[in-house]
Amino acid sequence: MKLIKYTPKLEREGQKVFSGTITVKMQKHADRQRSLNGALLAKDKDGKFEMVPEHERVVKLIELAEQFVAEVNLVRLVDDTSFTSVDDLNYDKDGSEVLAEVALLISEGATLGKSYETKSSPKQD
Repeated sequence: MKLIKYTPKLEREGQKVFSGTITVKMQKHADRQRSLNGALLAKDKDGKFEMVPEHERVVKLIELAEQFVAEVNLVRLVDDTSFTSVDDLNYDKDGSEVLAEVALLISEGATLGKSYETKSSPKQD
């Protein structure tokens, strides 16, 4: 597995919600497809595969994302609340939206060499 640092993109009223990064363990393509199949497909009573209902897919993708978060180092900018674990993210509205972002990243895969960190622009005096 490769580790990437991901900066959440979540914004409210045009302002970033978090600073910091989440370190995510990225799988090889074949392993990622197997994980996604397990999260998105279920066997019906006849043994045929079918897509799980949408609400269940969201839960399964979040649970999948939780398994691949190696480190959380975020601060919510509006109130300086630190988030240092998946549990912290899970118990918070903004945090759970970040987990959804991570789930999407995991399902789509990463591009090596691409920066998933957002750089802050230098402060101007």
